[in-house]
Amino acid sequence: MWFGTHDGLNRYDGYEFIHYRNERNNSNSISNNYIYDIHEDDDGILWIATFGGGLNSLNPTTGEINRIEMISNDSVAFPGTSLFSICEYPKGILWIGSGEGLIRFDKKNQTGQHFP
Repeated sequence: MWFGTHDGLNRYDGYEFIHYRNERNNSNSISNNYIYDIHEDDDGILWIATFGGGLNSLNPTTGEINRIEMISNDSVAFPGTSLFSICEYPKGILWIGSGEGLIRFDKKNQTGQHFP
């Protein structure tokens, strides 16, 4: 079971908890401890919406965390880092609710489109 809290991401396997928290200077740690939503895709990858840290993906098998850069020179496509909800439809497209509006994120191409 996975739990998103304001103190990081936690996994409980029935025996013990494993904690995933932001660690300064560690790019393989979660980008922010304020977790607002978690979505597991068909490949078993967890997509994690954080408040202030943007979007992260976690491969539970390898433990690898990827921080998806949501801020770029194109502020229209990547409006901010305060994310609140994630759903997927159709397969491969994440719809992300943010403080600045709705974001359509293509997982394969790692590109976003902002709908204010």
